[in-house]
Amino acid sequence: MKLFNYAKLHRTQFDSEGNVLEIEISKQINHCNITKYLDSGDYIHENQKYAFVVYNFISGETIADKLIRERTLSVYEVKQIILGVLNGLEYLHNLSIPIIHNEITIQKRRFIPKQKY
Repeated sequence: MKLFNYAKLHRTQFDSEGNVLEIEISKQINHCNITKYLDSGDYIHENQKYAFVVYNFISGETIADKLIRERTLSVYEVKQIILGVLNGLEYLHNLSIPIIHNEITIQKRRFIPKQKY
């Protein structure tokens, strides 16, 4: 789920009908490497208006959590992760109106390498 505070959105983040552009775009995306849109709506809390979007739930741990637990990933695992991300980005970039995703990031954490005995 993602929440948008209307008061903090810039006018460029709305379509011509006043809908949150990111939500409207997510309704049209259909790719196995991109989380799927399920529902959206508005919510008012303490006189603040919010828009929300609900995506399908993806179970399992994050890559960061896996790295903390295992301290390393195999070359095969890394290749599969990277290919999945690149396939999703290729889909977005090749739409009739391309989408450039501005939030592809790696959460930086300090990893302690495995001890060699």
